[in-house]
Amino acid sequence: MEKEARYFELIDLQQASGLSVTEFCSNEGIAVSTFYYWNKKRQAQQAKTDFIPLIISNQQKALTSQSDRKQKHQGFASTASPHDILLEVVYPNGTIIRARKDIALNELRALVQLFDQATMFHLHKALRYYLYPAPVDMRKSFYTLSGVVTNTMSRNVLSGEVYIFVNRHQTIMKILHMEYGGMVIYHKKLDSGRFKLPAFDQNTHSLTVSWEDLVLMIQQLEPKRKKMKKKL
Repeated sequence: MEKEARYFELIDLQQASGLSVTEFCSNEGIAVSTFYYWNKKRQAQQAKTDFIPLIISNQQKALTSQSDRKQKHQGFASTASPHDILLEVVYPNGTIIRARKDIALNELRALVQLFDQATMFHLHKALRYYLYPAPVDMRKSFYTLSGVVTNTMSRNVLSGEVYIFVNRHQTIMKILHMEYGGMVIYHKKLDSGRFKLPAFDQNTHSLTVSWEDLVLMIQQLEPKRKKMKKKL
């Protein structure tokens, strides 16, 4: 079991690293065929255990009952009584799935997979955001951007905070975030215009911004400055 756990951990590391399987295996000193063997074995195990049993505590039932009573008092009809609910799935972005006890297993599986695809991105206003104000080479990826976070911004890249990087021309943005299961980079390249960055102290290495600031940076674009041609 220890060997299995070790290789499953290596698979997670490879997926978060941004490296190809060949490059990752070379760095770790393992055979590519061995990596694919354990990856296939893991996928087979995951296929057998799509769902795990959940136990709803009495406290959770009581909270649901209180919520339903409040809705009825306000004139809203509840879509399901507490006794009909089998389980409740709450996603990080606030999306909630409530399944009735009479739902077929294949229908529940399809429903969860559908919402998994819709909620695969986990940026929302409850997170903490930090802008790196200096221009960044957009060839940087997971390891090198993580190095900027640790060494220059003095932050912990594994904390769940969100780190924003922009290139010198302010036309490309990368957002680094440690999410469930691994590191994620959101990458946006503008066809025209530039990202409108908030004002900041030139000597700072890390600027705290809000979710609203990030939205404004992306939506309120500045027109590109046209270069004046020299007169001959």
